[in-house]
Amino acid sequence: VAGVELEEFRGDAESHADGADGLTPQAARQEEVLATPFALPKQTKSRGGCRICNKCHQPKPDRAHHCRVCNRCILKMDHHCPWVNNCVGWGNYKFFFLFVWYCTLLAFVSFCLVTPFVVQNLVNGHFTRDVGLVITDVLAVVFFCTLTAFYLAHLGMIYSNVSTIESMEKKNPLRRQAVNEQGGNRRARRRRRGR
Repeated sequence: VAGVELEEFRGDAESHADGADGLTPQAARQEEVLATPFALPKQTKSRGGCRICNKCHQPKPDRAHHCRVCNRCILKMDHHCPWVNNCVGWGNYKFFFLFVWYCTLLAFVSFCLVTPFVVQNLVNGHFTRDVGLVITDVLAVVFFCTLTAFYLAHLGMIYSNVSTIESMEKKNPLRRQAVNEQGGNRRARRRRRGR
């Protein structure tokens, strides 16, 4: 039935594209995209019931987590970021990721711009004259190293399609594999001792 309705809708869009209603092909395609239903996340428990958040008492889709700072459930929540004063999740993760990338680039560029002046002052013996440049250079290196590690960690999570919260959960297969490689958890060690 859904396939038939979609075919009927495509037929309507093609008649619009022919100029029956004066729509261009791009406008007809836009109407088709807007009218086509998209796949919503499942909102069921593993047993089939609807999930409800214990804290905000709202329906809770899969991969959603409750943020105690925002007091609401966030779909594919990564973390609550104090720098942007908002939860980073499905709707704004791209912008957060780009923010981290641009801050990393800014730290690198500031290091590259300030270092020649610091070296020139050290060679000329004017170290005490521009202490601010030295502090700026040291902070640029610290921020660059920290943000690069942060950026690479999030790049790995994007590649694995997990959020920070999901990567920290025990049921995550990647975390389980890392724990097993490091000697397993306490329960696994107890089982080995008991054998």
